Amino acid sequence: MPLQRCWEQVGCEPPHHEPESRLYRYSLTYRLKDRDGLPPLVVIQLNPSTAGSEAVDSGDATSRRVAGWASRRGQYGSVVFLNLFGRRCTDPEGLLRLRYDLAVGSRGDDALVQESGPPNATVVAAWGKWSTGRLRALVARRRDQVCDLLLEERRSLHWLAPTGHPLHGLRWEDRHELEPITIADLRSV
Repeated sequence: MPLQRCWEQVGCEPPHHEPESRLYRYSLTYRLKDRDGLPPLVVIQLNPSTAGSEAVDSGDATSRRVAGWASRRGQYGSVVFLNLFGRRCTDPEGLLRLRYDLAVGSRGDDALVQESGPPNATVVAAWGKWSTGRLRALVARRRDQVCDLLLEERRSLHWLAPTGHPLHGLRWEDRHELEPITIADLRSV
């Protein structure tokens, strides 16, 4: 099987054929209409899809769902998407086939610190629940690193957690409300 086809099956692009700018996305910001001056909603997801800045308009379901949820709340000026892992993959299992540092990306930590917004930003854990053994371990390792970064920055953290885990943005509904969560509690889920 050709290498390109193999990578497509795991949901990632091959690492040595594309520049980093195509293989990684560290942040993506959507401005909400008529909301200038309001603080951002910063959403930390698992990893970026292949969607670009046009994702809300072009039909990326997760981006559209989260932006709609934030817009209907009326208290956010933008939505900033960050990720535990910077590597673009349509299938998170593809992250398991990469070295850890390649899954995170060279600017992963910097982006989380720099792009998590001003002190009045609402930061939300939204990477979902990953039950497979290896992926769950990978997510837990990165989650703990990100929690350390947020703790150093003295950031408060929220989640939508009707299931007891950070709810993935695709599952956000208007009935869900943000709840504060301590970093210690987040580490335990």
